[in-house]
Amino acid sequence: MDDLDARLVARALRPEVETALACDLTLRPQLVAIGAPVGVYFPHVAERLHGRLRIPPYTEVANAVGAVVGSVVCRAHILIVPRQDEEGYRVHLPDEVRDATTLSEAVALAEARGCALVRAGARRAGAVHITESVDRRDQSAPVAYGWGDAVHLQTTITVTASGRPRLALRD
Repeated sequence: MDDLDARLVARALRPEVETALACDLTLRPQLVAIGAPVGVYFPHVAERLHGRLRIPPYTEVANAVGAVVGSVVCRAHILIVPRQDEEGYRVHLPDEVRDATTLSEAVALAEARGCALVRAGARRAGAVHITESVDRRDQSAPVAYGWGDAVHLQTTITVTASGRPRLALRD
């Protein structure tokens, strides 16, 4: 970079200095666009960004291919905490709050209700061949010496349903 280039870059990076010379830096990104309407919308976008537009061959079907090979995902997050006022556990589901006597009962309730909710959500979103997975995370804290090993603070359950998008002419 020669002296003039360095001065122009310095001027562009410090526009608050008052002089008769104004200078701007412009990034010139290369844009790659896919999808049927890119020929209509993206030339103007590239012009506004001072960039170069590249439209690959067969771009009009690129989004359709992505929709076919993509997947539908639905998740539910459930929190289980010990009840403060009495023994048992409180299960905070996405659509309601329920109580359970034991932690294993609370986890079973969370998993069953969570699977039903995410399966229904994925089906409403257009998924077929749906599978569910459950992730359980228990959190506890150590207690004072002689009082036991740890106290249960909470359990978080994340239930995920995923499936392929239903094709309009199939399934």
